[in-house]
Amino acid sequence: MSECRDGKEAIATLNSQAQRIDLVITDIEMPGQDGFGVLQQVRRQSEALPVFMLTSRAGTLHRDKAMSLGATAYFSKPFNAGELLSHVAQHTMALA
Repeated sequence: MSECRDGKEAIATLNSQAQRIDLVITDIEMPGQDGFGVLQQVRRQSEALPVFMLTSRAGTLHRDKAMSLGATAYFSKPFNAGELLSHVAQHTMALA
């Protein structure tokens, strides 16, 4: 598991290939590069890598944008941890 401080660090981590990345969980609001930018970068490299958006933005505008850019799932805060973990398990079981 890797934790990144901002969107630019997330992209650098994804590009470094120092470790296998099976799933990305990102916020929308981050310094440097927002979560939409991270999502777009991921989708340029892989259509298959699951990307979950976990954000305080609960409105349909942000959800619709994320899904149109290729987000796998969208969770707004406060979120249900059980639901998030269920989605993580569902999208990583095929990789095991």
